[in-house]
Formats: sequence, structure tokens, C-alpha cells
Amino acid sequence: MRAAARSERGQAMVELALVLPVVLLLLLGIAQFGLIFSAQLTLQSAVREGARVGAVGADDIAINDAVTAAAATLDPAKLALTISPDAAGRVQGAKLKVAVTYQLPVIVPVIAEIVGPQLNLAATSTMRVE
Repeated sequence: MRAAARSERGQAMVELALVLPVVLLLLLGIAQFGLIFSAQLTLQSAVREGARVGAVGADDIAINDAVTAAAATLDPAKLALTISPDAAGRVQGAKLKVAVTYQLPVIVPVIAEIVGPQLNLAATSTMRVE
């Protein structure tokens, strides 16, 4: 009876050693996906906010400030903002396009080997100038 219990404990230890890396990789992948999804939603919200500020007549600095404030959880040094047309071309009825790209670092080493050390995320919003 004791020998059977001892061998089953050894079997459970081997099963754990085989399954644990797969489970940890799956959990870390889910966490990384959550970070990517959160950053993309934040970017989309920030771009929409910047386009809304620009649509009511604000200048490029105010649009940049609105995008940066709405993306407060992201590193502002990694944000690249594009606004078109320039302030002179924004007349009533014209379309204002605000685009942002962001380089999100990949924190899970195994996933970083597959997709690279950074993911380039992008979001765009277009609104009619009022």
C-alpha cells in the first residue's frame, strides 16, 4: 500500500513538471493579450478625444494635449501623433484626421521571440470640423 502511494506521488510530480510550463505560458499569453487590448482601447479613445477637440476649432497643441491626457496610462514618449490637414486647412465642413501610433513593449519573453520586442499599435479618427 505504501509503495503504491509513493509511486503515485512521483507520477503526479512528473505530470506537474510536464504541464506547468504550458499552463504558465498560457497565463502569460493571456496577460500580454490583455495589455495589448488595453493599450489599443486607450489609443482609440485618445484619438477620438483629440479629433473631437480639433473638430470644434482647437489648434494642434490643444489636440496634442487632449490626446496625451486621454492616453495617460501610456508612455507619452512612445506616442507619435499625426494631424491632417494643418490648422490653415481646417475650415468648417472639412474632415479632420487624427492618427496615433504607439510602440508597446512585449513583456513576455517567449511572445517577444515570436512577435519581436515591440508591437506597433495604431488608431485613427476622422471628424468633420464644425
